[in-house]
Amino acid sequence: MTISTKQKVLLRPVAMRDATREYLSWLNDPEVTKYLELGYRGGYTIEMLHKDIKQYNTDESVLWYAIRIHDGIHVGNIKININKNHQFGELGFIIGRGYWGNGYATEAVEIMCDLAFNEYGLRRIVAGYYDDNEGSRRIFQKNGFEVEGILKNHRWSPSSDRWVDEYRVALTNGS
Repeated sequence: MTISTKQKVLLRPVAMRDATREYLSWLNDPEVTKYLELGYRGGYTIEMLHKDIKQYNTDESVLWYAIRIHDGIHVGNIKININKNHQFGELGFIIGRGYWGNGYATEAVEIMCDLAFNEYGLRRIVAGYYDDNEGSRRIFQKNGFEVEGILKNHRWSPSSDRWVDEYRVALTNGS
């Protein structure tokens, strides 16, 4: 199922054909992964990527979509881990380095939140970002997320070489 509701991006479930050298290069790039929970660990292989794709595509509690621009280029991924019992989802995304600053993540977040609220009946979408991640802060702000808490000195930031605060943000259906 491809979702196309915005001008810049198309979303469709991540597939094995997305396991390209370029995608793999994002996962092995410390600048791309420095704010991800997986963190930069290097050595990510095509086999690991295939395993992840297979796992996530069979897990009904995960919505995992490739972000493509209208000419078909894969520029990133977006994922929501769904907690069915409490009707909320945890949102995360990755954008390849060469595609930063074009509004792709902002649009993808809007589309995914709409999907989660309207097709999956979630009440809330939650996420987090490090205090030195200005890009994510702007993306969440543009999409109406509100800061609900700050976890002090909670995450190690390789880019800042220090412990940083994690901002916890949420968007509630109908807000």
